[in-house]
Amino acid sequence: MGTLQGAREALRAGKAEGLLWETSAARPLVDSGELRRVGECAPPWPSFVLAARAGLLQSQAGVETVSRVLDAMRAACAKFHTWPGRFS
Repeated sequence: MGTLQGAREALRAGKAEGLLWETSAARPLVDSGELRRVGECAPPWPSFVLAARAGLLQSQAGVETVSRVLDAMRAACAKFHTWPGRFS
């Protein structure tokens, strides 16, 4: 399969019985009725990770930039927790 499109093709062709995929990527397919959500498996790792060059963190401006990005990510993630109709 390899990709969500490959999984969709395998399901249609009867070569797969189900799939485990990232919720927000599969959501449009669930909303359209193409797929049916039957459960959820929370991974032991974070959904979003911010990576930066070590050199970026050696200046105050770099630390402030990373801090602003983290704040924005946290705010966006908080919105997912209150999103009407979300899965969980």
